[in-house]
Order: sequence, then C-alpha cells, then structure tokens
Amino acid sequence: MRKYKEELVARLQNDSKSVMEDGVEFIVKPIPEIEKTSGMDPRMLKAAKEKIKNLPTEFSIDAFQLYGERYRPDKKNYDLTENTINTKQKLIQVNGHYINTFFYYPDNKEDMPIVLYIHGGAFMTGDHTQFENQCRFIAEKAQACVVFPEYRLAPENPFPAGIEDAFEILNWIYDHADELNGNKNKIVVAGDSAGASIANACVLMDQEHKIRLLFEIYPCCDIDNSNNPKNPWDKNYYDIPEDEEKYIVGRMKRLDNSGKMMRELYLGKEKLENPYASIIYQKDLSDFPPVVTVVGEYDFLRFSTDIFTKKCADYGKLRRTIRYQGCDHGFFDMIGVMPQAEDVILEMAKDIMNL
Repeated sequence: MRKYKEELVARLQNDSKSVMEDGVEFIVKPIPEIEKTSGMDPRMLKAAKEKIKNLPTEFSIDAFQLYGERYRPDKKNYDLTENTINTKQKLIQVNGHYINTFFYYPDNKEDMPIVLYIHGGAFMTGDHTQFENQCRFIAEKAQACVVFPEYRLAPENPFPAGIEDAFEILNWIYDHADELNGNKNKIVVAGDSAGASIANACVLMDQEHKIRLLFEIYPCCDIDNSNNPKNPWDKNYYDIPEDEEKYIVGRMKRLDNSGKMMRELYLGKEKLENPYASIIYQKDLSDFPPVVTVVGEYDFLRFSTDIFTKKCADYGKLRRTIRYQGCDHGFFDMIGVMPQAEDVILEMAKDIMNL
C-alpha cells in the first residue's frame, strides 16, 4: 500500500540528471512533484514542521530517553510486495552468544544473490519491525535472499560489539549460502546510516573479499561530523532556501545531537579517528569492493558522505552515487510513505541483479 501515486516513482526513475562535482558524477533525483523544484520534499517539510517544537536545543545524557528512541510508532511504513516473500528467523550462535536473524526470500529461486542488510539507528536503536517491509521489497525486486541480523546495540553493548556481530553473520552467510539457495560469490552488504558504518567496518575486516558490492544509504562516515578539524562541517555546503532554513537546520541539529550521543554512548573512550567507526579516516580504500552511495540533499551526513564518495572515486571503487533533492536523513525508514524509499530499492535491485 502506497501513500503516494506510483507516477512519482516513475518520475524518480526517469527524470534524474547528472552533475559533475570535483570530477565525480552525481546522479541527482528530483523532488517527484512537478510543481516543486527546490527546497524540502513536501512530505519531509510537513514532518519537520510537526517535530521542530520538540527538538532539543543541545545534547544531554540526562535528558536522553533510550526507550523513546527505540519505540517509534511515528515511523510508519508499508509492505509494497506483490508476490510471495517468505520469512523465517533463526538464532545464530557466534562467539558465545546468539544473534536473532531474519531471512526474506522469494519462492522457488536458486543461486540467489544474498544481501546482508545492516540497519541504522545511531548504533543504539532499530530492529526488524522497522525494516521488514524494506527487506521484503528488496527480496522481491532483486530476487535475492535478504539476511537481517539484530546485532547487539549500544549503550548496553558499545563499540565494537555491533561490528563483530555483523561480521560473524557475514561469515555465516558465506559458509551456509547453499542452505539459503544463495550464491556465496554474490554477497552484497547494504545498510543505512549507522548500519552503513558497520558495513564499511565489515569490509575492513573482510580479508577474503567475500563482499562483492557495498550499497550505502546516507552512511555515517564520520562520527565526529561537526568537529572534524581536517574537514569541518559547514552549513554553507548546502543550498538552503531562506523560508525553510529553520526546519532544515533544525533537522540537521538533531543529527548533530545524535552524533554526540553516539560518541558518548557507543564509541566511549575509543579514538574518534578509528576508521572502524569513521571510515573517512581510512587512508587506503584499494581493498574495497564496488560502492554505491545514496544520500539526501539536506542530510547532515551528506557532507562526510560526499567526502567518502569522492575518495571511493579516487580509488576506482565508486560504482555510482545518488542524491535525492529535497530529502534529509531517515527517508528510507518510510517505505510506502516516501516515494524516494521505494526508488532506492529499485536502484539497489539493479546493482544486485548486475552482479
């Protein structure tokens, strides 16, 4: 069930343009409504106006409510699949503990690509209930087996627990590909936000090159995004219309506060420059597989994502990069509400099926 007309997705698929920035080609997707050509997507602007009154002005551990962040009934999404997608779950034992893992796959398929999907949520939130509809749609459109691990979360399990869990599930997938009717030589790791950060860390650990493609949706490439002395975040990097500035910047400040929480509750005493936490500090990307990056025009993380994207291009690892005009952070959470979320999966499916 969609909360928008399918013609909006068709426009996203057909009306993109190419923009060259610092020698890198960016695929820019428009706001799908014909009548709006700049500023925030109307759906995101509506949400920003509703939430701005509740945005904290500064970060405070004392004011942080973990349950409130983990329980988010406001993040509604919908199942867009039209065919049967099977679901099963399995407790997978790794390093003395179990990881609850979900599998989504179409009927009667063999030799499927396998997608390890690592969810976002600032390393502290997120579970299969928030991403099941995305995983089902990926499985249908890519004709793939999608594997979704509920990795350990901070602050109960800080850095690097989530990375260790994701990497062990990657190894399990490789060793059990036949059981999944999958092809161990067609393993894709995809993730959004913090999940994409964990995906990058998995690549750094993947000495056997099991990962054949990375698909990163608004990745967290720099946990210290607003205070990086080498690449200081700059609001002027964004073309922000004056009449929407307080909403766009308000959303950016929320992400900045989230980064402060990640530094305190996830990273702890670990160095900010650790590339397993902030991939932009990795000096050499020559061992990376092909990379696809996706980010919204007004995403606070776009600044560091673009730096990482250009570095991937420098090393010949960038397959392509997609920028959604009018979007900020988190639109992939809202499949069925945001046409851009559906479009991301259609784009992902193209890359997976071309392996």
